[in-house]
Amino acid sequence: MPPNCSQYCRLPASVRLAEAQQKIRVLVARRVLSAEERLELAAWQRAWVAAWRECQYVIAA
Repeated sequence: MPPNCSQYCRLPASVRLAEAQQKIRVLVARRVLSAEERLELAAWQRAWVAAWRECQYVIAA
């Protein structure tokens, strides 16, 4: 699971994006996921989307 926001959100969005993407790739490579792993995957996907949106906002500004 991604770390809590008070620690994790201090990192630049690009770092969070890369970390989330790496964790997603590891989980997806397993093909068959347990219920707990699916929840972890969903959490990392949410973290990735949040970081991506932050990156897009900065570029567009």
